Amino acid sequence: MNGDIERRTYPRRRLGGMSCPVNERVVYECPAGMVATITHVHVTNTHTGNETFRLHHCRQNESSGTHNALFYDYSLSAKAYLLEETTIYMTPGERIVCSAPSTGRITINVYGFEQ
Repeated sequence: MNGDIERRTYPRRRLGGMSCPVNERVVYECPAGMVATITHVHVTNTHTGNETFRLHHCRQNESSGTHNALFYDYSLSAKAYLLEETTIYMTPGERIVCSAPSTGRITINVYGFEQ
C-alpha cells in the first residue's frame, strides 16, 4: 500500500420521477441494502396557471406531515420550474413522496446516487 486513499465515485442519475397526483404517492424509495444521496430535485409546473405542491422526506413507516416537509403548499408560477440543489441522505425504506391539488400539472424528478 502506497498511502493513497481509494476514492470511489458513484454516477448521479435520475432515481425517480412522476407527475404528482392528488393522493400522495412515492417518487423514490431507497431500496433494501442500499443508501442513497439525493443531490437535485427538479419540479416543473406544466400548467398554464399557478400550481402548488407538497414534497416530503419520510422515514421508514412514517407518514407525511409538516414535520418532514421539504416543500409544503409551495406555489410555482405557470410553466415555471424549480431546481433545488440539496444533499438528502437516505437509508433503506426512506421515501420521497409528493402530492398536488390537481393531477398531472406538477412533475417531480429526483437525482442522485445509490451505493
